[in-house]
Amino acid sequence: MKDYDIFIFGNLSIGTIQTVDGEHMILGGPISLSTWTAHQLGRSVGMLTKSSLKDKFHLQNFPLAEEDIFWFESPETTKNKALFQTKTRETRVLTNQSQAGPFTIEQFPDISAKVIQHCSAIAGEIDLEIIRFLSNKFPMALDAQALMRKVFPDGTAEYTDLDDKLEILPLVSYFKVDATEAAILTGFDTETHEGRVSAAEKIVEWGAKESVISHHRELIAVTESGVVFSPFKNRNLLGRTGRGDTSFTTYITERLTKNSADAVKYAAALTSLKMEIPGPFKKTRQDVEAFIRDFY
Repeated sequence: MKDYDIFIFGNLSIGTIQTVDGEHMILGGPISLSTWTAHQLGRSVGMLTKSSLKDKFHLQNFPLAEEDIFWFESPETTKNKALFQTKTRETRVLTNQSQAGPFTIEQFPDISAKVIQHCSAIAGEIDLEIIRFLSNKFPMALDAQALMRKVFPDGTAEYTDLDDKLEILPLVSYFKVDATEAAILTGFDTETHEGRVSAAEKIVEWGAKESVISHHRELIAVTESGVVFSPFKNRNLLGRTGRGDTSFTTYITERLTKNSADAVKYAAALTSLKMEIPGPFKKTRQDVEAFIRDFY
């Protein structure tokens, strides 16, 4: 049986990112961003993903050994287009061109892991049955976007409230939202720091062991011990896409060895560095520690 620090799963996706400054492609999607982050932090990582056969070659861009990638063929590869309409890149309009199929219980390998993380920009890959199955085996990390951003028949992807949140959240060890998702999920005004904290606290009250909220100003975490937060200090937004995936993976893997305050500061610092360069985080712990010394 393979033993990992973190096992990450989600469909391979190909994204087009359009901003006020131009357009570029991002290959691999959320699962690539999270896998690279955990790998660069020195974690042992396993990965389960799906794509069409013709797009399987993109797996060569992942930093994992072949035996640590569990791949299944799907008729389609997930393809999304994200339009950021403002300089802050805090909100985006997402459209979906194609989507790989949902995961099944039988597709999960017999492995051991300290935490399992699902990575997707859109809903449709997992359901309550899968969440129950996995949470009985591993501490589970879920991102709200992978449950709340529904794809409609015309390809538009819109956030909807999570009807079964009171069933899902008690199964989750780590639950990540951004400020927009948090407002829809909880009803709080997340334009303010106080509102974001209240939303994070409500998510824990509903059953999640820890909640994480990202915003362009800060990263917040709420645990049974209380509220911690740390600012982002990126000097530009060239690599803004992937802020949530990067910060969440950093936080949950650092929580394996750190308290929540140290983990959230480390995650904010690493993500600040990542947001300055498009693509996944490919720097080192030494780079993050130097950034913390200089800016925190």
